[in-house]
Amino acid sequence: MDATFIYFLKANIALALFYAFYRLLFVQDTFFKGRRTVLILFWIFAFSYPLAENWTWIQSSAPPAVSEIIQTHVTLPEILVSPEPSSSLNIQEWGQIIYGIVLALLLFRFCIQLGEIIHLIYRSKKTNINGVSVYCMQNPSGPFSFFRWIFVYPKAHSERELEEIIIHEQTHAQQWHSIDIILAELFTCLCWFNPFAWLLKREVRDNLEYLADSSVLRSGCDSKSYQYHLLGLTYRRAAAQLYTNFNVLSIKNRIRMMNKRPTQKIGMAKFFLLFPLLACLLLLSNCKPSNKKTDGEGPATVSAYVTDLQGKPIVGATVIVKGETTGTITDADGKFTLNAPQEGTLSIAFVDFDTKEIAVKDVQTDMKIQLNKTVLLEDDKKSYADDKVYTVVEKQPAFPGGFDALIKYLGSEVKYPVEAQEKGIQGRVVTSFIVRKDGTIDSIKVMRGIDPMLDAEAMRVVKAMPKWKPAEHEGEKVSVRYFLPIQFKLQ
Repeated sequence: MDATFIYFLKANIALALFYAFYRLLFVQDTFFKGRRTVLILFWIFAFSYPLAENWTWIQSSAPPAVSEIIQTHVTLPEILVSPEPSSSLNIQEWGQIIYGIVLALLLFRFCIQLGEIIHLIYRSKKTNINGVSVYCMQNPSGPFSFFRWIFVYPKAHSERELEEIIIHEQTHAQQWHSIDIILAELFTCLCWFNPFAWLLKREVRDNLEYLADSSVLRSGCDSKSYQYHLLGLTYRRAAAQLYTNFNVLSIKNRIRMMNKRPTQKIGMAKFFLLFPLLACLLLLSNCKPSNKKTDGEGPATVSAYVTDLQGKPIVGATVIVKGETTGTITDADGKFTLNAPQEGTLSIAFVDFDTKEIAVKDVQTDMKIQLNKTVLLEDDKKSYADDKVYTVVEKQPAFPGGFDALIKYLGSEVKYPVEAQEKGIQGRVVTSFIVRKDGTIDSIKVMRGIDPMLDAEAMRVVKAMPKWKPAEHEGEKVSVRYFLPIQFKLQ
């Protein structure tokens, strides 16, 4: 599944959980400053926790990666093969287009709202009311503030009402409530499809008004008079949309909060419940499901030795679970230990040996798994009996036309099998081959397979390669083994 989709899925699930948590524990108290902090943390944490890397205390010790074995040989760059794009759009692509269009429209609306406020600054006359700098609007409109700018229409208010408005809007300005508004707007644009994002944005706006209302009441203004003043401004047309507004909606809730008894300090203890919630989200995000197939019986730990027919340990042999990316390599004694599904199959391979497959259930503790030496044809035996295969040379072999020609060849020749596309099969196939001192390609193997169809396609392309310019070492042409990883990935 696409990583971006997983990221947004986690973020939006977190928003839903945070909203439910907020409504359950915080919506009835009067800890408005604490609620403001919590709401901001909800937005930030919802979008940041999916990016957290796995913690070391969650991770288990992993065996050495299969790629380690090929570091002592010449390894070509990985080639990415994807199906040719279809002329028709699938459901996922249509979804991305629709999401992008709506996001663009919402961001455009956001920019228009910012522009309206800036335009209003130039149209309004700046004056001083009760020692506070404000912008007097030319047309009747509800008072509001944005950052340090306060907008009022003085002709529509009495002196006492102006005093209440100035205190209210000064609270918004001094406490930088506009930052909360902008964050909520931008995050809602990103999650426009999530109703909980819109609900959280409403909670942010309402709580900011509770903060400003409490400042007005603490300044000594009469509570009943102030509430009647709010009711009188309920249906006043707004001059802009992106702001902290004196007469924002939810007047009923604001009046209820003004008449509510202050919550006892002991109630702040519930804020500590936020930490277990955040810890659970981090734990769920980092504890990723295993990519091993358990077939309902769980993984098994297998351990064995890999040797040749004479019983000599084979060091650095690759041992992988067939059809998966799980694997390891043998140590200096030829031993490996690996967690694998009980119904799975191990594929064991090494240079110049035939790949061997063995069922996990047939692997006994510390048993010896013998690999057969690759059998060459008679012509090959005569040609390569005394041909030493190098791993480090002074001058590497070269594809006809150079490196760019090799990449172009592989990119054009490798085809994604249609049947594999239909079955959703994808992964990395690692092939190996020897560039002989006469430039020919032989000893082609699949060192790490994914599926017979993909394995066969990788082998076909390598076999079809033209002669290379051979490697040179100490003035002589020599043979070199190459590893070629080919990544098959569905779009």
